[in-house]
Amino acid sequence: MGFQVVSIIIQYETEDEHYFKRCWHPLIYKHGEMDFIIVDKQSSAPMPDVRNCRVVKSNLDALAISQKTWFGTPVNEIPTYQTMIMLQESDGKEGHVDPKGTMYNIREML
Repeated sequence: MGFQVVSIIIQYETEDEHYFKRCWHPLIYKHGEMDFIIVDKQSSAPMPDVRNCRVVKSNLDALAISQKTWFGTPVNEIPTYQTMIMLQESDGKEGHVDPKGTMYNIREML
């Protein structure tokens, strides 16, 4: 069984720049098999230097370029390892994936 490519759509807010760099960057680097799409109206997100991460200005833009399977989250909620595995094993379901995993609230963690 191979992994399906899933787009993770992250709603970026400028005030969360520290959290984004500290928590999302390592996850983006670790999961090169995933497709990360950052929704940033200001285009100010500090982007990691990788091919699996793009920035767009709206949710519609994100959905237009996403894989057929996608998962949306605000920047302050980061998927746990368990959730990332569930996303990888989503079996190519079309549309939004709703894994029964857990998320970290990075504002509470840091």
